[in-house]
Amino acid sequence: MIGAVGAAAVAFGTNGVIRTQKEKKQITTLFQERTTVKGLEEKAASGQALPPVVLVCGELASGNIMQRALGGRPTAVRQMLLTRLSPTARWEEEKKEVEKDGKKETIIIRKLVRSPKSTRYTVATVREEAPDLHLKGLEGHRANLKLPPVEDDLSRNSPTLFLTVADVLQEFFQSSELEAKTGLKVANSDIASTGSRFKHLSKFITRDEEPKGDLPAGFLRECASKMEALKPGGSRWVWHPDGYYDNGTYGTYRTVEKVSAEALILRASIAAAENNRLSPYQDENTSLYDLRDKEHAFRFVDLSIPTNEKVTVLARPVRDGGRKIMLCDPPEEVDGMKFRFRILKGHSADNLLAHRNSNENQYKSMIAIGTALAGYAAKGLVFS
Repeated sequence: MIGAVGAAAVAFGTNGVIRTQKEKKQITTLFQERTTVKGLEEKAASGQALPPVVLVCGELASGNIMQRALGGRPTAVRQMLLTRLSPTARWEEEKKEVEKDGKKETIIIRKLVRSPKSTRYTVATVREEAPDLHLKGLEGHRANLKLPPVEDDLSRNSPTLFLTVADVLQEFFQSSELEAKTGLKVANSDIASTGSRFKHLSKFITRDEEPKGDLPAGFLRECASKMEALKPGGSRWVWHPDGYYDNGTYGTYRTVEKVSAEALILRASIAAAENNRLSPYQDENTSLYDLRDKEHAFRFVDLSIPTNEKVTVLARPVRDGGRKIMLCDPPEEVDGMKFRFRILKGHSADNLLAHRNSNENQYKSMIAIGTALAGYAAKGLVFS
């Protein structure tokens, strides 16, 4: 099985590299086309088909100023994100030949491997937008902006405005390559983290904090207060059991559901005690209580896009009545490429290209991991 997973990882990583390289070329082409709001309006007026995805430069504007300004500067869009980082754990079994009483025999060496902070779960996210949010094009023409629903950021586990590096392990363990070669389709990985896959690249991020410790209750209450102030009544936190228990079916709270911040803090405390007692991924040399603060964490990220900011928007243009244009979320796939709604700082696509370069490196890491797994399989190594 490990050999099949390795082959699937190589195939997945290779396809990811090819797709990302294609996306980089397309991003460069889109930027060089210098698409304008005025040009899109003219196409709409003449009955021409609008392209599925464009890059448009302009200035982010709104009809009224949001009261929740950051540092005294009026804000057009603000979003807060709270995530849970947790470990993966596995047993490795390796066959080894030894000599005993003059005879060779095969023994099984079993080793516990725990990878700290190698999976991520979205706990909560809230967003507030100024009324009448739109892009003022370089010629003064305007296009209304329709941001993807904030609920999408919960389901995709990678918020659209944060320009997050691809979580290739999560993608892989839900991929067609894995299912085709092994028959498996699972939500989480038992492979160690591939570096910077949780990094947010947006230049509009104003705070990115990960306090020490498994359960920083004061910090979490502060996050809850800030989210409630930004979007009153809009924050219900998602309890995802795999963020608090090791792999298994034990524990009191095994259902994904939305709860209050206080309920999540209480559950996390109970889960820590249950995990220490019931986890199958520990040995006589392991104290999960001692590891808890090293292996788990919460992370809070605050993003704020000022009004009248020069930006570049990646979006799908659609007709918005007559000659008017609305910019919204691109189709899920365009000619084998994947694009999402983005607001980039400045009149440049450089940060979007940097994002794709980071993604490409993650897919190359998957190729290396797959090659290593194939090598482990050849040596008789088994994961459980």
